[in-house]
Amino acid sequence: MIVYFLFIFYICKSLYYKILQGCIFTMTIYNRIIFISLLGLFVFSDTTLWAQTKQKKVQTPPLAVLKKSRNAKSQYSEILGPVEPDRLPPRCKPDRIIKPVHIPYLFNYPAMDFLHGYDMSHYQGMVDWDVIAKDPLAGFIYLKATEGVALTDSKYSRNLEEARRCGLKVGSYHFFRAQLNPTEQYDLFMSTIDIKKQDLIPLVDVEVLPRRVSHSLFIKRLEIFCELLEKAFGCKPMIYTGKNFYEKHLAHTSINARDYKFMIAAYVDEEPVLKNDDDYLIWQFTGSGTADGIRGKVDISRFRGNHKLNEIMYQ
Repeated sequence: MIVYFLFIFYICKSLYYKILQGCIFTMTIYNRIIFISLLGLFVFSDTTLWAQTKQKKVQTPPLAVLKKSRNAKSQYSEILGPVEPDRLPPRCKPDRIIKPVHIPYLFNYPAMDFLHGYDMSHYQGMVDWDVIAKDPLAGFIYLKATEGVALTDSKYSRNLEEARRCGLKVGSYHFFRAQLNPTEQYDLFMSTIDIKKQDLIPLVDVEVLPRRVSHSLFIKRLEIFCELLEKAFGCKPMIYTGKNFYEKHLAHTSINARDYKFMIAAYVDEEPVLKNDDDYLIWQFTGSGTADGIRGKVDISRFRGNHKLNEIMYQ
């Protein structure tokens, strides 16, 4: 390459002096042929370079130009060739929701003297108490009255009056909140219920232990709440909780099935057995039961063993 450029430089220098001395026509035939060849080579190279530059510009048009053009899609296809869109992933199917198993009544009543009862709140909406009263095995009803220190169930007053009108045995329960003052919870419960209209002993719903509340503080507050109820009613309340919660948080404390009456929730096929064979009165066997007169699902419980309705009667 260097030799080539040196040769060109030498020829051009020679021609330059010749032009200065006279006209190109005074050149020898040999010099004329070389001059014309170099001139043609120069013109051809410049034209080829210009054509290549133009071709590159055509091959890579700006994206903005393609977007403005009506034939952008065809231009882009000519440049890049056939373009296929990315294959979409298959559509995800929603998780299959498994409905809770409905346990037939007959399966849970091996003997006809096992009375069953319902736990009611505003979640059941408007209940037809006349229809429920026609069920000979509907022996007791617990109605949610209060929760924590400020919540009163919106259907409590109506449910209480209607259930008593239909001759059903009715009691009230409070949903206990371990993080709140037990005395204030007691005051709310007692200001909501009418103790003279209670057929059953009070029920304390204990299901939740917040992480920020220590176990010892939880038991202490629950003891205070139960002691206040015992003073007001003249008897200890019944405790409602789940089997696992009882064995983990209550079985080894002063609030146990040996000192208190318990309603245990366990949605299984057979009666649950508690740790240390602790006895309990009532087994809540389903949280999604159905019954005439009640819209939607309802908690259903029944007495177990030799326990009878008179054990939870208040008056």
